[in-house]
Amino acid sequence: MSNSILILGNGGVKKTRTYDEDDELRGFVVNLQNFDKLIRQGVKDGTITITENEIDTSKTFDL
Repeated sequence: MSNSILILGNGGVKKTRTYDEDDELRGFVVNLQNFDKLIRQGVKDGTITITENEIDTSKTFDL
């Protein structure tokens, strides 16, 4: 989105070779992927504005 914006999500202890092998970790990744899609859609439709260090929107997100 920007070199100055970092979006962090939940996490957990990785007990498997990949996150995809763990239902809990896979769920966290899917949530972040869905959030990414919502932000990109909002930027595309003009309901979200991203500047160098700020995301501006009046939207709320349900993941």
